[in-house]
Amino acid sequence: MIPITPSLSGRVQDQGALPSADNSVGHPVGDCYLQSIFERVRVRRDGAWVEVPLPTAPEPAEVTMPQNGPLELEAWAGNLAEARWLSGSVRLTVSGDQAAVLPLTAPVAFQGSGHFGPGPLVGGGRLRLQLAAAGRASFGEVVELVWH
Repeated sequence: MIPITPSLSGRVQDQGALPSADNSVGHPVGDCYLQSIFERVRVRRDGAWVEVPLPTAPEPAEVTMPQNGPLELEAWAGNLAEARWLSGSVRLTVSGDQAAVLPLTAPVAFQGSGHFGPGPLVGGGRLRLQLAAAGRASFGEVVELVWH
């Protein structure tokens, strides 16, 4: 188990493979700080993409979409810490009434922007979005969405 401070800093102690600016996953890297913030989230059902209004408070973002047909979600998040995010090791996790994992499409350096998805979701409900590092630890901002 990796000890994690209960804050958005997502500090992860040297306990194994973590994404890093100088190492690929599989090599211990010492203290590694992971931090992210969502820049953009959008969804699509039956045609055009719809931007999700990201909340500036802890309340969930409300999204109204047609209830029929497949739903896709994609997101962009900013890397606010020095550890480089590697494709295959950093992913967007969706939990709540549905579960999904959307991969990072390309490596992201400090202060860069990463793209996740698009990926399919089914139905509506309440969702929780957060980034995760190689199945080791979740980190960064949490965005909750409520589908109507």
